[in-house]
Amino acid sequence: MEIMGDINRPSFYSINEFPRLRELCDNWQIIKEEFLQINAPLMNVHRHAKKEEEVIKEIQSELEKGNAYGWVLGWGKQGINDDWIAYAILSDRGEVNKMLEPFIKRFIPRTLEMLKRIDGLKICGFLKLKAHSTLPCHTHEGIYKENLLQFHLPIITAPERNYAYLNVMGEFRQQVAGEPIIFDGSLDHFAVNESDEDRTIVYMEFKKELSV
Repeated sequence: MEIMGDINRPSFYSINEFPRLRELCDNWQIIKEEFLQINAPLMNVHRHAKKEEEVIKEIQSELEKGNAYGWVLGWGKQGINDDWIAYAILSDRGEVNKMLEPFIKRFIPRTLEMLKRIDGLKICGFLKLKAHSTLPCHTHEGIYKENLLQFHLPIITAPERNYAYLNVMGEFRQQVAGEPIIFDGSLDHFAVNESDEDRTIVYMEFKKELSV
């Protein structure tokens, strides 16, 4: 896959460059506490070989049937991947937020309010990578064109033998609870969790620079 622009641009960025994300990072334990209150099933929806609009329509269909809102299956080398699952929280699409908020607000009201205060947020959710599993190398084509960066805020990692890592362009960063990682998702990256416990992060795509 061809990467747009200068491939020598930075892979990682410091949280100090984005003060609007600081509140979220400083309150990661509150986010964790609320996350642990979530009682959500695994939905009959997956993200393999689908556009975002298709996944949204399938979630809407499940909710219209009276089914509970919950986790969505991810993708992997072999297709549908139940080792990597997503729980969408918020986006820049009003119709999506209107659909999800009644379910989300019950469990994570303080987290939701913090996220709403972040300017330039495109999409946010919880991502879980199960113990002893890998998310294969990939890129997000639209990230660079849309002037977006990706944000990982680990909230649950193994307290011992934490072998959860993100790799961007060959450089590893350990995923430690409470320590944010900001990176350019249009570059090659993959994640691995060889810990004995699942790893959960807050995932976000946000505008690198805000319009004046």
